Amino acid sequence: MITYTWYAVSFINTNCGALAGQDGIFLTSDGGSTWVLQQAIQWFGMTDISLVDLENCTAVGIYGTIIKTSNANLPVELTSFIATVKQNSVLLEWATATEINNQGFEIERKTEKNEWRTIGFEEGKGTTTEPQEYSFIDDLFNASTGKLYYRLKQIDFDGSFEYSKIVDVEVGFPTEFSLSQNYPNPFNPTTSIQYTVGSLQFVTFKVYDVLGKEIATLINETKPAGAYEVEFNPANLPSGIYFYRIQAGSYSETRKMVLLK
Repeated sequence: MITYTWYAVSFINTNCGALAGQDGIFLTSDGGSTWVLQQAIQWFGMTDISLVDLENCTAVGIYGTIIKTSNANLPVELTSFIATVKQNSVLLEWATATEINNQGFEIERKTEKNEWRTIGFEEGKGTTTEPQEYSFIDDLFNASTGKLYYRLKQIDFDGSFEYSKIVDVEVGFPTEFSLSQNYPNPFNPTTSIQYTVGSLQFVTFKVYDVLGKEIATLINETKPAGAYEVEFNPANLPSGIYFYRIQAGSYSETRKMVLLK
């Protein structure tokens, strides 16, 4: 437990407060559970402190002087972010030193030909001063070969966000057949499904309802070895459970998805 020597403290509401301490100016946005150093200046003998920004809890007034500080809902302090190729997947790993109001991370990916798209989400730890570690597996590539780029979109509970640095990996041809879970799931109105083909094969990719009735044929052609992605847009279908199935040579697999309208 950290003990601060303080001279004055003020709360503008149950969450937002400021403290004039021996080591400088601290702000809290969680009722005093966590204090974040904003100004590393020693203010000995302070007897008065007041908050002047109700909405953002970001400024402190002392003896008529306004100290502008960074937002109390600081972006997460990301200490590392790496990507590693693991057979037919990419392992993303990152770590944080501290977190404040961190709702979580959207994981985004792009290729040299395609734009950024969200491929997953990892929940954050809210507010914590303890180091945290995260990981995410991108099961299938969005390109047969070449370079893949990844970034994190860290999102606060108030909706504000910030992007991480970009990391990249070089990928080659997959050697196995596989089918990933669609994302997002449940979904509305569209969802993406990724799959890999381990060798030249005629591929069929179909969608069925819970009664086994064929709803749509998404793929019906010969595919060389590679990783692929297909989008499903059931514009005229009602909410419910559906199944998608891939057949490539002797390989076949079926997965379930949920449409919510």
